[in-house]
Amino acid sequence: MVEGNIAVTNVVPRPETNTALSSISLMTGIAIHDALSFFVSNADIRIKWPNDILINGAKVSGTLVEADSKALYIGIGINMVSSSMGLDHDTANLEPFTRQTAKQVLESLISRWSFYFDLWSTYGFASLIPSYTSRMSNLNEIIEISFDAEKKIKQAGICRGIDESGRIIIEDSNGETKAHHFGDLQERM
Repeated sequence: MVEGNIAVTNVVPRPETNTALSSISLMTGIAIHDALSFFVSNADIRIKWPNDILINGAKVSGTLVEADSKALYIGIGINMVSSSMGLDHDTANLEPFTRQTAKQVLESLISRWSFYFDLWSTYGFASLIPSYTSRMSNLNEIIEISFDAEKKIKQAGICRGIDESGRIIIEDSNGETKAHHFGDLQERM
């Protein structure tokens, strides 16, 4: 971690149903998007499925969710002043886009995360699908998703959004759709 960047972990009781587990990372993506959008007006901020936050197409934030028998641990990282180099994707930091401090962004993030967590807990992820898709990158665009580390097993198609479990929906060249719960998403050139 670089001093000045944000790294925070939310810990909440584990939900009774496992079906909710996969969607909390998407719910977190909405909260991060909103927190950053509050301070950044001169850039395009989008969610790359499932929960990476892109600013002008470069990753500025990510989420990692882990669980044990009693709790969920939602780790959030936001590049405020520095971003990683040498990765297979573009990265960015917020410094060129806002004068806000990490503390101000973190306070906004905690507020938005609590708001969306209450909605998610009360009504389920289905109630957040419109919020997610309106912030989603590559919606209705041709994408490619790979299912293995070597990126040899993959599917290309048009991104048609997400389902009630947070799975990405891809329409193939025959017009058939399939939902995927994991994979590495790339734009198709």
